[in-house]
Amino acid sequence: MRYFKIFMLFIITSACAQTKPLNTIVFPIDLERDIALSALPEHLRDSSGIYLFNIKEGYELVKKSENGFVTMVQRIPGMDNAFVPVAYDKVGQNHQVKRILKIGKWIAEGVEPNEIKRRVAKGFKDGTFSAPKELGISYMLSPVNMVPRSPLGMPAIYYPHYMIYAPNLEHEDLGLPNFQWHGYEPFINNRGPHGHLIFRVGDKETEEIKAKHNDLIKRVETFLGKSLSSFEVPKDRSN
Repeated sequence: MRYFKIFMLFIITSACAQTKPLNTIVFPIDLERDIALSALPEHLRDSSGIYLFNIKEGYELVKKSENGFVTMVQRIPGMDNAFVPVAYDKVGQNHQVKRILKIGKWIAEGVEPNEIKRRVAKGFKDGTFSAPKELGISYMLSPVNMVPRSPLGMPAIYYPHYMIYAPNLEHEDLGLPNFQWHGYEPFINNRGPHGHLIFRVGDKETEEIKAKHNDLIKRVETFLGKSLSSFEVPKDRSN
């Protein structure tokens, strides 16, 4: 009986030690793939590598790159409603993607957001992660880009845009004003070793992208059970 109690205590302790997966949006595989590909310019999609997210393991490379680019739908720890289609060049794969794959694994394991943040910071200190040292570009041209932070204090749809790696830079370093949601000036996002300089595409180009991806937008809206327009930030709340 004594050994049985010890055995049961071991089982209960082990179960308590395990973390539960965090809530995060998990799309059907075909929808996840198409969202990921929508981050890229059309001429790069057929030959790009693709990572897909699953809640058990995190990211899995399901298609190898033939052109030096990979694409994925990035998840943000602690922002369960955010999903960010983003594509990286070779520079990004050597630096940014390594970190994102680890974060995806930790999310799938149920690691708490603050702990993930701590691990990322530690990774940059001990050399596990590194900032880009060469010029490079990352594409976020999808019309279904639900970024984690907005002037409304919640995830919201943001405009298609280009990102240039800009580690450890501030707006002041480039003479830029502070970011305004509906502004057209470039701005620094994710300031720090994984910072990017963001360039929005124009309104005309944005509408053209939406029109080309009309079917994808409808599929995402059906999955979410909401119109994507309900996640847009009104122009009078842009500051």
